[in-house]
Amino acid sequence: MTLTKRQIQQIIKRTPKELKGQLKGDGIIREVMGIFTPAGANWSYVAGWTADDKLIVIRCGEIM
Repeated sequence: MTLTKRQIQQIIKRTPKELKGQLKGDGIIREVMGIFTPAGANWSYVAGWTADDKLIVIRCGEIM
């Protein structure tokens, strides 16, 4: 599923502070909700749930 920039920003706002900035890699996401790729970028934001059911966003392996 493709997400909007606004949807990604809303998920980032709700990410637990203790997870933000950690370099975990894409493997931390158990179930992918969707992605957002900025225009002209060769990378994407990936939103999904962790094994302990926290909704997070990953960009280049970093939890946003």
